[in-house]
Amino acid sequence: RRLPDLEAMLAHTTFATYLADLTRYALAKFANGLASSDVVAGFVRYRKYARSDVFRILGAKENPVAQNVGGYLIDSEERAWCAVFVTYQKHEGIAATTQYEDAFLDRETIRYFSKSRRTMQSPDVQYLYNADTNHRLPLFVKKSDDEGTDFYYIGDMSPVRTGFKQESMSDGKGGQVPVVEMTMRLDQPVEEGLYGYLTA
Repeated sequence: RRLPDLEAMLAHTTFATYLADLTRYALAKFANGLASSDVVAGFVRYRKYARSDVFRILGAKENPVAQNVGGYLIDSEERAWCAVFVTYQKHEGIAATTQYEDAFLDRETIRYFSKSRRTMQSPDVQYLYNADTNHRLPLFVKKSDDEGTDFYYIGDMSPVRTGFKQESMSDGKGGQVPVVEMTMRLDQPVEEGLYGYLTA
């Protein structure tokens, strides 16, 4: 038996009333105890999100393969956002070219590194350098891989352009590869307890 579609069901006053009531309740339950500054364009500050949820909330047309994301991924459609992921304590066994020294400088700023083999002229670095209010840079952090796969949403960032500089890092074979060090400012200071936990 074919189920009626939503439009047909909404024609029934009783169903429409119950659905509206349920929606109002869900929104009230979600907002209960949240300050307006805790909800930032679909994300709740300091809640944990899987990468797949991050890209769904940001409106990505498809869920990218985690391996292709690395530490960040720029929206391939409208280039309206770049989701940034930081694992604060990295395992020693990972490849030398992914052992970035990302770190909070204080509760309002973070030192962040581009992917390896990037220069100041690389398109992704230029995107991050030139990001303005039309470009979202949401930051997601987890302490280590021992925590699992979910990241805390910390807030949105903006570039501190004087904090961008060309650097190099080990390629694990005795050589060096280019990388760009970047400084980013958060939209508000990280909550003190979470900051202490992540940086300890």
